[in-house]
Amino acid sequence: MMLLATLAALLVLWLVARVLGRRSFSLDEKVVVVTGAASGIGRRLAQNIFKEAQNVTLALVDIDTESLKMLQTELLQFQDTGKGKRVLIYECDVADYRTVEATIARVVNDIAPKHIGVLVNNAGIVMGKSLEDLTPEQIQKTFSVNTLAHFWTVKAALPSMKRASEALLVTVSSVMGMTSSAGLTDYCASKAAVNAFHEALRLELWRDNVKSIRTLLVCPAAVDTGMFAGVLSADDWALRFSRLCIPMLSESEVAATIYCSMRRGDELLVSCFSGWRGVALSWAPLLSRALPVPLYDIVVRLGGGLNGMDTFVGKHSSKSEQEKVKAN
Repeated sequence: MMLLATLAALLVLWLVARVLGRRSFSLDEKVVVVTGAASGIGRRLAQNIFKEAQNVTLALVDIDTESLKMLQTELLQFQDTGKGKRVLIYECDVADYRTVEATIARVVNDIAPKHIGVLVNNAGIVMGKSLEDLTPEQIQKTFSVNTLAHFWTVKAALPSMKRASEALLVTVSSVMGMTSSAGLTDYCASKAAVNAFHEALRLELWRDNVKSIRTLLVCPAAVDTGMFAGVLSADDWALRFSRLCIPMLSESEVAATIYCSMRRGDELLVSCFSGWRGVALSWAPLLSRALPVPLYDIVVRLGGGLNGMDTFVGKHSSKSEQEKVKAN
């Protein structure tokens, strides 16, 4: 009874905070930097922002230059030239600090006298291997792209963002940073580190009285970007249950949900589902951690965390291609 009362109280506080605690955020006239913009969620989010925001400048960052050029052409051919929208593209390996530093410096120079108004850290990779099958180089690559890249981009962009009248930092992480899955030791650990980075940075901004910069942590559930191709497809009763209750999200769904959360002024977005799934799965990762380990393990299995990666094939067949930086 006490547990139910506590949960009810937490739900009420959560609803009050969501209604009263957030201020809307406008992307109009902003300079928006998106990493991992060449494909997946980053590409879809860039399309949404360019379509909806007035006089926006997109600075799209990715290691895949050809895909960036195609996206730039696609966006510009549909715009009304009178609206004053711009699309700038930058080839960059976000895992390398010096390259990121130089790229952000180019962005700041290209957008002057404006400043960076939004930074969306979205680039990410997945190896999809068990710990014993991972090489040290693959583990380092996962953390370099999924975790350290956030340090490099924020560190480089923060001075410009502080000079903007208002700014927003969006950290695209994963629900796998709040829970775990077999076959994803490096990925889950890298996303958990990103979540901790985001929260610590938010507290530093608060401590330093930087009121102009807001933050949004995004932890989507499984997204059908191709990065996780083949997962949850085995003929297992638990995986059938998982596919029924927690289907994979599309890139468009996630991008649209992130865009709406940015506009609403949300600070945390978990799962990216709508409807009853959006409510239930926003709480599930946090509440499941309070369960005894045997019960937690049951929840994890029902969610596909035990053997959902057994059928993983990834987006590309070759090793070199799989390790390229792709959008989350």
